[in-house]
Amino acid sequence: MPDPAIIKFAQEVKAKGGRLYVTGGQVRDGLALGTFYPKFRYYRDFDLVAFGLDLPRILAVAENLGSARLIFRNFRGQKFPALVRFRAGSLVFEISPAKSPDNPFGFTPEASLNEDALSRDFTVNAIYADPLAETIIDPLAGLDDLKAQRLTPVSPFSIAQDPLRILRAMALISRRGYTATARLLDQVAKNWPSLKTVAPDRFWPEWARWSKARWPHLGLSFLRTSGALGFYPELTALVGSPQNPRFHPEGDVFNHTFLVVQAMSELKLPDPRRKSLLTFAALLHDVGKPRV
Repeated sequence: MPDPAIIKFAQEVKAKGGRLYVTGGQVRDGLALGTFYPKFRYYRDFDLVAFGLDLPRILAVAENLGSARLIFRNFRGQKFPALVRFRAGSLVFEISPAKSPDNPFGFTPEASLNEDALSRDFTVNAIYADPLAETIIDPLAGLDDLKAQRLTPVSPFSIAQDPLRILRAMALISRRGYTATARLLDQVAKNWPSLKTVAPDRFWPEWARWSKARWPHLGLSFLRTSGALGFYPELTALVGSPQNPRFHPEGDVFNHTFLVVQAMSELKLPDPRRKSLLTFAALLHDVGKPRV
């Protein structure tokens, strides 16, 4: 059963003429753990989407149930109200209105579930759980990709709409062991130069997730295979930079760095902050070699 706080919120949204669904990582990872209906206790933070209500009405519902506030987001230099953050005990809910893929800076409460799904990043993140009916809704065959451990963009324009999704893919591949589909690699290859249009403060959360991931070397491999490594000239310079084969039979500095990052990820480090620090140290420990 979903958390009672989610049930209560969903009931209030329904009473106002809307419908509330859980989506994103909670549903994705809950299903990956082998449960048809996600075990929401696995998370303390929840991404919810309310169909049929705009942000002011969502905020009003949340304020009637507890502590709530409006959260703003920066997107391509523009700041706009994006969601409502609501606390219930130790749990945090982030609720947004439905969104249309044609409206990247705002929301369309009357958007359909399929339109909202097409506004998201990857099919595995576009699976919805209905907390009242206790059913799963999968408009873009995300369950197939989840079962096959594939990472696929929701549309041909997914990466172009928000290039930060390249680093989100890197982090997800590193954390969950997904394989990038040809569709994802093709979109990244065409759009990675647009990363320069992304606000710098949006980069760190994805790199932080990468540094604490189980397989960070897979993320590095994705960046290189897709061409997105080109956005980072210091890392690109490692590719093809020679080493003494007597001491480095593995090849160039990039291959060496890849293996060091992989070895670091296999250490049993109980403190995630220490793991993050050491993973970045592994990534950058030879970054000056090409200049020597």
